[in-house]
Amino acid sequence: MKTIPLFLSKAYLLFLCFIILNVVGSVPVLADPPNSNICSFITNEVSSTDVPKNITDFTTTESTLVVSGVPSIVRDVDITLSISHTFAADLDVVLVSPAGTEVTLTTDNGAGNDNVFQGTTFDDQATDVVTQYTFMDNVVATKLIPEGALWAFSGENPNGTWKLKVTDDLAPDAGTINSWSLNLSSCEGSQPIAVETGVWFSNPALAIPDNDLTGVTATVDVFDMQAEICQVELTLNLPHTFASDIEAILESPSGKTTQILLDNGGGLDNIYDGSVFTDKAGAIPVSDFPNVDNVVSTPITPVGAMAAFIGESPNGTWKLHLLDDANSDTGTLNTWILKILTCDKDTDADGVGDLNDNCINSANIDQADSDADGTGNACDTCPNDPSKITPGTCGCGIKDVDKGGIQDGDTESNGILDCLYGAEANNFASDIKARVDAVKYGKNRKKRKATRTEIAEILSLIDTLGAYISTHSSDILFAQGGTFDSTSSGITKLSKQLKKLKKKLKVSKSAFNRLRSKAGKTAGLIEGSLPST
Repeated sequence: MKTIPLFLSKAYLLFLCFIILNVVGSVPVLADPPNSNICSFITNEVSSTDVPKNITDFTTTESTLVVSGVPSIVRDVDITLSISHTFAADLDVVLVSPAGTEVTLTTDNGAGNDNVFQGTTFDDQATDVVTQYTFMDNVVATKLIPEGALWAFSGENPNGTWKLKVTDDLAPDAGTINSWSLNLSSCEGSQPIAVETGVWFSNPALAIPDNDLTGVTATVDVFDMQAEICQVELTLNLPHTFASDIEAILESPSGKTTQILLDNGGGLDNIYDGSVFTDKAGAIPVSDFPNVDNVVSTPITPVGAMAAFIGESPNGTWKLHLLDDANSDTGTLNTWILKILTCDKDTDADGVGDLNDNCINSANIDQADSDADGTGNACDTCPNDPSKITPGTCGCGIKDVDKGGIQDGDTESNGILDCLYGAEANNFASDIKARVDAVKYGKNRKKRKATRTEIAEILSLIDTLGAYISTHSSDILFAQGGTFDSTSSGITKLSKQLKKLKKKLKVSKSAFNRLRSKAGKTAGLIEGSLPST
């Protein structure tokens, strides 16, 4: 939990009216999923096949829509419907998922206007709110934020039977469900996962000026949260003796806003003194909540949609704008709490978000990282080399002093990085063995001289190998059966054998070849005691 004090600015805000006239024709407007950097959305549109259906007075008409074969986790749901009716406010419309989750789209909106929902798209990412929209007779209202939150369906399996329930609660007007369809958006590939929940608390004890359209603004700073927003909840401790005087807007650091309260609650007292505003399933729309005087109404779906903030960064200054638009009664913002859930992409579906995954494309639940270089063993080509120049690339970062084009300190240009001490030593030993095996008996004086020169060079290599192993004995992980002492003894033995081999040039070819064979075996044992990688 993260808690911080409120920094109260000299709050001022001239509230703007968010109701904008949106006149469109009867062609449905396609809905869009929320913006997101962690999800590539794929959207399936499915239409009901049991329509048209008549809507009669004082009854509930149900239409069904069967979804099959779409991804098993839905992230965003939008609905487009065409309902013809000659008195819009008669209608209560509810969408029910296969899991039984109910979301109220509209109740008693549209006044006496005709056919305003004859092509309406309900979408949490819309701008206009159904409860505040300025309806016009025979003009389709779209896109609209519903009374409930369609985000309540997020995370459910959309496959199965959906229901659209339409109730006509007054006579004498009637209507028809002409058609309806769902836009079901899911993440392609692996699913995002929750990263962290931040709880940000402020207790300003801020008095709200009576009948003042300038209002006041409270702020809270959110910081150090990872990934992007996938859910926001707001808790208000806002006692007031006439609830519908209050208007409240929540503004994110990016400047995006959503309406929390707008003249809700009638003349009741203190019903928002502890209310949680959320898009979660089970919350009741603020416009439909069965409020009781001096009883806290919670949980509530706000006027707008908290889903407006999905995909944004949570970090920065959040603002809560409040005003009281009528005389006499007053109230105070005692405390407010933001609860923010962030989510991240999980490319390899190992349960660790990409921001914290040390192997983004290789599943590794344990996040093992033997050399603690930030690259997990699952994707580290040299997991036991902590001195590598870059994560996942072997080597100690020594400059390429010989400019041979082999990066990271391959001073011998042998393809082995200098700090891979065991591999370097193995390479020395391998070269020594190959040269020992290749030494030939000299039949004449000239050839014997060349053989002595070659043996001298091999002896020099042996001395170099011995010194190298002695210097880096603690850095070399010897092969099974090998130790520093046994390898050093082998080097001493090989050196003696080669010195004797020089003398055998004066004896006979067969004696020379027998000793050379023994020296080759000794060199092989040395090579075998050293790691090749």
